[in-house]
Amino acid sequence: MIQVLMWFIIFVTLTYGHGPVRTGPSPVDISVGTGAFTGVPYSTEPPGGLEPEEIPLFISLGFDDNRYADGVDWVVEELFAGRYNNEGAGNPATFDGTPMVASFYVIGNSDYPWSETPYDVEMPSDRPVTDSWIRAYEAGFGMGNHTWTHEHNLYDLSGDDLIREIGFCSRYMINIMGMPHAHIYGFRTPYLANSSGGESFAVSRDLGMLYDCTLNNGLQGNRPAEWTRADFPGGMDDGWGAWGNFPTEHFWQYPNATYSLSDGGTFSDMGFDSGPNGWPGGASAEEMFNQMRRAIEYHYETNRAPIDLGLHSDYYSEEAQNTPGTGASEFSTGLEDRRRALVMLLDWIEEELPHARVVEKIDAIRWMTNPVALTDLSRAEALTFSDDAPSGVLTNVNTLAHEGSSAEIISDTEVAVTVADEQNWKVEAYAGTHYPLGRSMEDVHSVRVRYSSDLPLRLILYRDDLAVGSHGLGLPATHGAERVVELPVVGDYFELPRPYDEIVPLDLSEVTDVALVAEVMDTTMSGNFTAEVEFFGAGDLGGQTSVIDRNGNRVESRISVSVLDNSRLSLSVPHDGSYDVRIYNYRGQQVSRQHRDLSAGTNTFSTEALSSGTYLMQISGESVEQTARFRVK
Repeated sequence: MIQVLMWFIIFVTLTYGHGPVRTGPSPVDISVGTGAFTGVPYSTEPPGGLEPEEIPLFISLGFDDNRYADGVDWVVEELFAGRYNNEGAGNPATFDGTPMVASFYVIGNSDYPWSETPYDVEMPSDRPVTDSWIRAYEAGFGMGNHTWTHEHNLYDLSGDDLIREIGFCSRYMINIMGMPHAHIYGFRTPYLANSSGGESFAVSRDLGMLYDCTLNNGLQGNRPAEWTRADFPGGMDDGWGAWGNFPTEHFWQYPNATYSLSDGGTFSDMGFDSGPNGWPGGASAEEMFNQMRRAIEYHYETNRAPIDLGLHSDYYSEEAQNTPGTGASEFSTGLEDRRRALVMLLDWIEEELPHARVVEKIDAIRWMTNPVALTDLSRAEALTFSDDAPSGVLTNVNTLAHEGSSAEIISDTEVAVTVADEQNWKVEAYAGTHYPLGRSMEDVHSVRVRYSSDLPLRLILYRDDLAVGSHGLGLPATHGAERVVELPVVGDYFELPRPYDEIVPLDLSEVTDVALVAEVMDTTMSGNFTAEVEFFGAGDLGGQTSVIDRNGNRVESRISVSVLDNSRLSLSVPHDGSYDVRIYNYRGQQVSRQHRDLSAGTNTFSTEALSSGTYLMQISGESVEQTARFRVK
């Protein structure tokens, strides 16, 4: 099998200084500081002994399918543009004043042509829908898994077929979108048709997801339709609601809403815009808005359990509207009226519900595991980034790599990395660098990461006894841009890898190293990353060791390639001699192979015309075997 290889470049700067310990008290002891979202049973009662009037109402807009780029872009760039949650008391623990966001559950093969063999189709070079997902993700919106094809009721699948249908989507999100594995938090089953024995929940959990949002708040099991109760999200260790036959340890259910067709009426309809009384049933903008409004009011005025409104961005897409055969093209309610219903909804929330917070689901779950009242500012300092007490540069760098992967330091700013992950539907391989700190991080308060990367990364707070199973922070690929992430160092954000093998609290006194590694899923992949990692309030972390002194002899072996045009490359090699040169496209398919005599220094290398895209050149000869990445525009 052809393995796709890439080079990585990294420069990491660690800063240190003196500052107080800032952990912040918590009102309850539910998964405090573990970085593992578990241990909260489902209930109609607010967690932590809080009263409904003390807590925010978390509202999630969950968009399924997302097969049209302009529909996703309309949600992100128009519907949510410039909207912020109420500033309240300025409490970061209740997401006061944060940008409103939604969650998207994507069909992984949306950019692919239809095929009878959907798991064996060549990836298209143009991926406009995927690009829209990346834009939404980079804007802070949640991205979840909605299977690879959306062609199956999951109760018709089992075993490898079920794993493949869900797993292909996660693999695409990691390897092509560039999402860290840890950021794929949620799953929703197509047609709300979960496996009859609950296997879809277990598979989603085993693939590393944290929650499912398929079941609902009033139409499940043997509950009569007129009995609606607002359940808080919770663990499925003992099943969910009336579905006691779905026990799934370390996995959450985030129930979707039910709708009433009139004020004071029975909540008897699924809480989706695709329901029989939604757009397919000819609802007007006002009728659709009122269904959503009533459901939210019911939660807001009773126990304030988080609510999930089911939507489809395709229904708000002009392209879908103008494509015969789509649901959007057949609705009697026009596109502008459908969009107007959602605008009315967010306007109403902003104006009428001061204690509502429109967030992605993982933020509501974060609050559930560490519940805080709206006016309780006891965690405000701990959850606020601070750049007090910066310090100097820690240059003591060593490599860290999983068996089969490799990392080689080329200079003080460059590391060559090969990440080779076994095909077993898990993210296990890694390659990068780690930095001995010389002391524990118990005084650290905040971290800033300024970086650029072609692959998803993980910043790990490294413990000797757990190694890469320690708490970490997922960092997405940046697709050529620079990204800055600033976070306080608390268990809310530094999470244990999923699925959970061992749940331990984040004890900064036991953190002895920091690691920065690339991770992919079920493949061997490539890219460059540069990074500057800076800690604040951490004290004196480690000594100063020059990477150049230890590794300067390796620099002379470097090979580089640049593009002159689509049929000519500039290729630099360290020695005169004969070289075998192979070129692969991004899917790992060989497109050219030549055996050439090259001179030390720069050579012009001709090849067949290459279409636009990313390519990998594997060069071997004269005791050198390396891989370089280049892009043809």
